[in-house]
Amino acid sequence: MKSSNVRAIQTVKPMNDITRLSEIEQGGLLHAIETAIDVHKRSQFQAWMAGPFFQLLPHDSLVCIEVGDHGKVSLVEFLHHRLVDAELIDFLCDPSQGLAMRLIRLFRTKARMSYAVDTTLFESLLKAYHQNRHPESSQLTNAVVHRTRFMSGAAYFFILFNVPTEHLQRSPHLFKLLSSHLKMVLSRVIHTHEMHGHVSLTEREIEILGWMAGNKSNREIGVALAISPITVKTHVNKIFRKLDVQNRADAVSRGQAIFAARRLENKD
Repeated sequence: MKSSNVRAIQTVKPMNDITRLSEIEQGGLLHAIETAIDVHKRSQFQAWMAGPFFQLLPHDSLVCIEVGDHGKVSLVEFLHHRLVDAELIDFLCDPSQGLAMRLIRLFRTKARMSYAVDTTLFESLLKAYHQNRHPESSQLTNAVVHRTRFMSGAAYFFILFNVPTEHLQRSPHLFKLLSSHLKMVLSRVIHTHEMHGHVSLTEREIEILGWMAGNKSNREIGVALAISPITVKTHVNKIFRKLDVQNRADAVSRGQAIFAARRLENKD
C-alpha cells in the first residue's frame, strides 16, 4: 500500500485544546512517570503496563518493535490484556509481514512521531491479508502508532491496538509525552538479562506453553500429553518462574516474544 493512501485521524480541535491536559490526565501522567522509575524486572514491567500505563492509555494490545537504520528488525515485544492464541500474535508481530510491520512501513518516513489510525485505514490494511487474515482480526478496530528515534538512526515503534474510540484522538499526544519513559523502562528490563536469550525452557515446557497459547486448561493439556493435571500445573508454575510472570496470558506473551527474537537471530 502506498503511503499516499494513509489516512490518519485529523483533529478538528485547536492544537492548544489537544495539548492541554486535564487534571486527571496530568495526575495519570505523573503517576506513570514516577512509578516507571522503580521498574527493573519483567514482572514489574507487566504490572506497570497493566496499571499506570493502561490507566493513561487504555488499549487491548501493545507491540514494541525496534528497527535498525537499514530497516532490520532487532526486537519484538508483545503485551496484551487478554489471552490470545499464537496465530493471532504472529499475525500482529511477524517481523516481515505482521500487521504491526505494515503500520510501521506506512508511517516510518512521516514527519510526525505519533498517529491515530482509524477504522477505515485499518480495514484497508486487513483486506490486504486475504486468506492469511486471522479470524480474530475482525476484533481489531484502530491503532495508535508512535516512533522514537535513536541517534544511531534506529527507532523504536510502539503500536497500541484497540484504543477506546473516546480516547483515540488524544492518545497520540499522551503517548508522545510518555514514550521516552516507556522506552527507558523497556531498555532497562532488557538489560537486566531477564529477557530473550537468557531464558531456558525445556522441551516439555515449550510444548505446554504452546498448548497454553491455544487457551487449553491444565486438564485438557494433561489429556493431550497423557500426563496428570497436577504434573501440568507443576510445569506451568516452572514456566511462570522462568519467564517472571504471574498468569497464563503474560506467559504466552513472553514466550512469543522469546520465540520471535530467536527467529530473528536464526535469520542472521
